[in-house]
Amino acid sequence: MEMKKLMQKIHLYTGLGLLTFVLMYFFTGLVLIKHDWFPDKDPDKNTRVEQVRIPAALDVDETGAWIADRFSLGGQPQPPQKLDDGRVRYRFFRPGANLTAVLNADKRSVQIETAKLDFRRTMIGYHRIHGYRGNIVWLLWGLMYDLASAGCILFAVSGVWIWATARERDRVSWAMLATGVGFTLAMVLYLMLTK
Repeated sequence: MEMKKLMQKIHLYTGLGLLTFVLMYFFTGLVLIKHDWFPDKDPDKNTRVEQVRIPAALDVDETGAWIADRFSLGGQPQPPQKLDDGRVRYRFFRPGANLTAVLNADKRSVQIETAKLDFRRTMIGYHRIHGYRGNIVWLLWGLMYDLASAGCILFAVSGVWIWATARERDRVSWAMLATGVGFTLAMVLYLMLTK
């Protein structure tokens, strides 16, 4: 009996913990796929050139962090891109804005572009944030993603355990379990085998 109560509590608390995150993920996914409902608007872009003196001891990644700190380019840093002409492009993303800094090959000037995003692109940004790059806020967001994924697994396992140990299982519960498992397996196979 104690195990059953424990599993019910695990199921309840993981469900409550996941509620806000799943609703956010659902809504941002809806914005992503329903382009007609949420049309795009061109970003409002602002470009400026700043003179810099990059400390000589910094490597490529440290230079990007230095530029971000110097010019308040808050956001999740993306991997730097070395361009063919010797310049290096640094990108920083936060929901609502794309920030790009292109460091000249001589390391004396940097071109900074700020693109303010519309509602649709901001919501898509929330939907796609992932990874463990950036400051503590971005690390916590990545941790929340992983905890939400673990919570989904725990929610499903505890739900199946509660269902499997129930004294009575009606046809509706069998149909729901079969539908969920069948749909998931069918989609996995479809995506694996589609050319």
